[in-house]
Amino acid sequence: MPRGDRYEFGSWRLEVGNVLSRAGRTVHLAPKEMATLQTLVENSGRVISKDDLMSEVWPAGAVADSSLSRCIYILRKILGGRREHFIETVARRGFRFAAPVRRHRVAKTPEAGRPPRLAVVPFDVAGENDDDVHLREGLAEELTARLTRLYLYGLVVVAYRTARRFRGPDLALETIARELDLDYVLAGNLHLSGKVVHLRARLVRVRDQAQVWAESFERPREDLAIMEAEIASAIAARLPLTLPGLERLRLARALHTNPLAYEAYLQGRYYWSRRGQTLGKALESYQRAIELDPGYAPAHVGITEVLGHMALWGQLKSGEAAARARRSLGRALALDPNLASAHAALGWLASMFDGDMAAAEASFARALP
Repeated sequence: MPRGDRYEFGSWRLEVGNVLSRAGRTVHLAPKEMATLQTLVENSGRVISKDDLMSEVWPAGAVADSSLSRCIYILRKILGGRREHFIETVARRGFRFAAPVRRHRVAKTPEAGRPPRLAVVPFDVAGENDDDVHLREGLAEELTARLTRLYLYGLVVVAYRTARRFRGPDLALETIARELDLDYVLAGNLHLSGKVVHLRARLVRVRDQAQVWAESFERPREDLAIMEAEIASAIAARLPLTLPGLERLRLARALHTNPLAYEAYLQGRYYWSRRGQTLGKALESYQRAIELDPGYAPAHVGITEVLGHMALWGQLKSGEAAARARRSLGRALALDPNLASAHAALGWLASMFDGDMAAAEASFARALP
């Protein structure tokens, strides 16, 4: 959106600084949701193909169709659900912003009132052996995923695939802040010593480089999942967010599992975050986690995600992958019917393999807090 433009539709206003508001109340959107809305609004009245919209919002590479479907679902819900016909689905063609849009030129003003933006950057490790790297990457990926749940409460978390290129002891906060437009950075130092994990984590506010939270952890490896939940809960408490008590409890809840299974799961997250040719290794890691703990639902969800993307990139036949993915997802939901990632994966399957957008939207709704 040009920096001097303001768009109005219905009772809504989308203005300079990427702020969506109605009747003076600001509504927080995740970056990809905002980018999707801006693209649709700027092209109001025109049908934009799914491929063109995805290329505009995700210019960096491959992404599943379900990511766009979820963005559209969330935007429709925020803008008024089905009773408000702002975003139309045009069968076999794409999407159209159907409401009349009024465009205004306004004077450039300083950015204000935007939601806080945070990134989890890779933890520094004493060595670069595979065990340390898998743990570092997997733990940061899991923390990113856990904190992302807070976007409905006003927190924007940068995807770890974007943040992970910033690493090293000489990390320049100014560089990260400029390139990712951040307000907060979560960083730290990680060291493995036999069966003990040493982690020094810190949350830094970028504008004045103030350290708003820091804590040292020295835990047995079997407490990794608990440590991750504690860090996420501490971060949420230090950010300018208003969270319901139930959400704070959810954020602090760690799923208990065999510690070796959790490490295998983190290794799977490490390979999963790289996509491409590492998907096979991600699948092996998730399968090993399930062998160690068949009742660990997130690992079953991980298998579902990997199989779907292996089909997407031609590494497995679509029918075979879909059947295996559904079996894994069925086990995950049987183990934990309220697991948000499982419902998100169910929505992804419905949109990706069935083309059933109504079912996909219902599943994405269940995945929301």
